[in-house]
Formats: sequence, C-alpha cells, structure tokens
Amino acid sequence: MPEIPELNVLKNNLLKRFKGKKVEEFRILWKKNIKTPEEEFAKTFQGAKLMDITREGKILLLRFDNDQILGIHLRLTGRAFLIPEEEDTKFPIMMMLFKKDGFGINDFMGQAQPEINPTIPDVPDVLSKDFTLDYLKAIIAKRSNKAIKTVLTEQKLLRGMGNAYTDESLWAAKIDPRSIASKIPDAKLKEFLDCLHEVYSDAENEIDIATGKDSLMIEKREFMKVHNSKRKQDPEGNDIEKGEVAKAKTYWSKAQQLYE
Repeated sequence: MPEIPELNVLKNNLLKRFKGKKVEEFRILWKKNIKTPEEEFAKTFQGAKLMDITREGKILLLRFDNDQILGIHLRLTGRAFLIPEEEDTKFPIMMMLFKKDGFGINDFMGQAQPEINPTIPDVPDVLSKDFTLDYLKAIIAKRSNKAIKTVLTEQKLLRGMGNAYTDESLWAAKIDPRSIASKIPDAKLKEFLDCLHEVYSDAENEIDIATGKDSLMIEKREFMKVHNSKRKQDPEGNDIEKGEVAKAKTYWSKAQQLYE
C-alpha cells in the first residue's frame, strides 16, 4: 500500500511534470466505486489549470485555478502511470490528459478513488505540527487498553499513519508495537515523535532516488530496518519477529521494549 513517503514523491513528480498545464480531457474509466457522475468530473476539470498538489493523510489534493480540488486516494493497490508511456496499463480508474501528455490511476482491485472537493476529517495528519505529545497522550487515553500500533493506525484519530512506517518508527524509538499504549512513559512517546519525522524523511529520500526520471513513483522497501520480509535481523543484529497487530502484518525485534 502506498504510504506517505510514496505519496510525497508522487505529489512532487506530478507537480514537476504537470503544474500550470491545462486539462484537455478527463476520463473516468471505472465507475463502480465513484459516487459522482463521470460528466461532472469533465465539467469541473476540463479547461482548468493544475496549480498545486498537497497531501492530507493518504489523500492527494490536486488544486486547480478554478478553485476546484480533485482528491485521489490510492487505497491498497492504486498506482499512478504516465501517458503516453504507459497508456496501455491495465485496470485504469481515471485519466487526466493535457495537451501532449498526462497521467492516470490504475488499480487491479478497483478501489482507488477520485473525488471532487473531498471532505478532510478534522484530525491531525501524522506529519503536521498538530500531532503533538499532548495530542498523542489524548488519543492514547481514548484507547488506553489498546496496543500502541492499533492507536497510531486508527485513521479516525490520526490521518496517514500506515502499517509499514508505524513499524519502522516504533523500531526507531525502541517501542514494541504490541505495547499497551497507556503503559508507555511520556519520555518514550516524545522519543517516538522525534524519530517519526526522521524515519519518514529518510524513506522519502530513498524512494525519490529510486524512482528516477522515468516514473511517477515506485514502491521501494528494501531499505526498511524491520518491516522487511527479506531481512532476518535488524541493523543491530537482533532477530526480526513477525505477528499480527491492528489486524496487520507486523514486524519488530527484541531491541524494542514491551510495555504491558
């Protein structure tokens, strides 16, 4: 599943290629999970210029000069592709065409979702300044008997925290993902917040380098320290363990303290 580092790389590469260009044609090619009629997308975006792209949680917000916004949520298996280079890509959901080029979104599961002017939930993005120690303690209080990974990945409480980078950030702070959230000391929670931004920034740099000039985004996970099926040990030589937390495959090592 694309998480924030992949989405940030995609956002930046879309802007490099298409910022300031006028939409010549907008196509919806898979209508099953899209609530708005296809013609409404065309009416809203054709003729408009793409001015900026921002990210809120796991949604990209494409902003146009007519003050309209296209939200794109890639869900679990959605991907972006270039036109004309990859125009024959299977399972397309949508295409946005400019004068000489464009891009689309495909998804073999059919779940990726474009939306006009989406509503953004009023909870902090994981990388925003509003995700503070006080806020983290407040959401832990609401789920005090839950595992810390369960709390962090509940999108109603915190937007954008995904499975893989939750594992990576908890490893960096040496907190076992199975720990009871309310048992973790404040100093450790503060350490987790400090580690979080570094983990995401380093991952974005790795993915940006790997993506290169010929793609919009690739998923590269080989650099991950624990959430990595190819690794047997973490960088400190501890065996990596696997299990299920928050209904998701979870990786950790004995370097991480279990609070219970």
